Amino acid sequence: MRLVPRQLLRAGMTGNVPYYGGRLTPAQAYAASHPPPPPAPAPPPVAGSGPDPLGALQYLHDTGVITAEDVKAMLKLQKVADLQAGDCVFMHTGHGNGWANSVYKSLNSQQRAAVRAYVTAGEPGYGLSACEYFGSKDIALQGGDASSNEAQPFGEEDGYAVPCHTANQTRRGIWNIENLDLKPLADAKVYEFAFIWAPLRMVGATGSPGNPIAIY
Repeated sequence: MRLVPRQLLRAGMTGNVPYYGGRLTPAQAYAASHPPPPPAPAPPPVAGSGPDPLGALQYLHDTGVITAEDVKAMLKLQKVADLQAGDCVFMHTGHGNGWANSVYKSLNSQQRAAVRAYVTAGEPGYGLSACEYFGSKDIALQGGDASSNEAQPFGEEDGYAVPCHTANQTRRGIWNIENLDLKPLADAKVYEFAFIWAPLRMVGATGSPGNPIAIY
């Protein structure tokens, strides 16, 4: 299988607050379960003269929606063939850089609080059209470095809070892996490689931790 981690092509946010419950209006349902977060504090200065570990968080406030056209443009930009059945597709947005061991372990408690505030304020990710594009190509698995891999809190269309979860995972059996550290692959410009995934063997579970391995 091919795994294709990609840098985020920035896209403007579109649409209103999404929700897939059906009884309330999208805005009412979202407001009831998602009180507005407090403004994210500015990252505190890092002591010393070395590189700023919080510099890796430069993309955290980009909550853009990645559409099907964005995905196709990234494939073309990286000279990768079109998606095929059984492929694994990963998106590196930079949003998860603050959780990398090389960064997070070096932060003090105040800096870690700043990282958490940035991460919970929203995230870039796939919109509905990208999820449907993956489904049309019959990929096996999708993933990324964010907490859901769909744009939050705003999506591409009303009625979908997590479109890849609802359209692909539950209806098409396309797995979704979250919170991955894809920065080493993106930095090395590794766009295609064999992907091995070893989740726990559990019966009746809806999710599992696992050990992702990239071979290239």
